[in-house]
Amino acid sequence: MKKGISIIELLVTIVIFTIVSGILVAIFISGWRTFHWQSSQADTQAQAKFVTSTISREIQQADRVLASRTFGAESYTSSATTLILEIPSIDANQYIIEGSYDFEVFYLDPADPKKLKLKREANPSSARRTETKTISGSIENLTFVYKKGDVEVSPAESEIVTIKITTSQTSYGKTQKTSLVGQAKLRNK
Repeated sequence: MKKGISIIELLVTIVIFTIVSGILVAIFISGWRTFHWQSSQADTQAQAKFVTSTISREIQQADRVLASRTFGAESYTSSATTLILEIPSIDANQYIIEGSYDFEVFYLDPADPKKLKLKREANPSSARRTETKTISGSIENLTFVYKKGDVEVSPAESEIVTIKITTSQTSYGKTQKTSLVGQAKLRNK
C-alpha cells in the first residue's frame, strides 16, 4: 500500500478550500460595502451640520436680510434658495466698526446646483476678506424660510431665518441623503 493522498482526496480538499475562500471573500466584500455605506452616511450628516452651522453663524452676526444686492456684475435677490446678509464690519480685534458693513450672499451655483457658494463683499476697513468660496458640493435641496415671530414674511422683514437642507452622496450605486433643519435669529432682533 502506497502512502500519500489519492486524487479524490486532493479534489475534495480543493473543493472545500474553494468554498471556504468564496465565503471569506463574500464576507470581506460585504464588510467593505457596509464600511463605505456608513462612511457615506457620516459624510452626508457632517456636511449638513457644517452647512447649517456656517449659515446660522453668519445670520446671527447679521443686522438684516437684504431683499437684493449687486456683487460686482451679478445681482442677487433673497429667495427660498438665496440669502443675502448685511453684517457689521469688524476690525482685527473682532470689534464692530460702527456704520461699516460687509455683505454676504449664500446661493446655489447655477452651473452646478449641488454646490452651495458664499460670496462676500467686505468693506475695505473690515478684517473680513472679499471672497467667493464653495461651502458644500453635495447639496440635494436648500430652502430658506423668512419669519418674524412665527409668521412667514418677506426676506427684508425677517428676524428669523429657517434653513432646510438635504445633502446627498452616492457610494456603490446607492445614494445616501441627510436632511436637517436649523434656525437662526438675526443679531439684536
